[in-house]
Amino acid sequence: MKYVRLGKSGLTVSKTAIGTVPLQRLSEDAAVSLVRKAYAGGITFYDTADNYSNSELRLGLALEPVRHAVVIATKVSVHGYDAAKKAIEQSLCNLRT
Repeated sequence: MKYVRLGKSGLTVSKTAIGTVPLQRLSEDAAVSLVRKAYAGGITFYDTADNYSNSELRLGLALEPVRHAVVIATKVSVHGYDAAKKAIEQSLCNLRT
């Protein structure tokens, strides 16, 4: 697996990332298994969003034991400070972060 620095953040992530839209179509067990296999294969960068159905929840469940070793990018689908703050807090909870 190749790793790169993520912009100017100083974070190092796998060059290959996993997008989590497909997780919503799998059973919870299959989704967790898939994410854990990706991590075991060296993938450390995951992309999700609050409007990807249950993907944040499944990603959080799968990566909770290794949360310190991965980078998760998520997006929120609301506008305005208060709504965004609430959505971000919910995403952090869903991601077990």
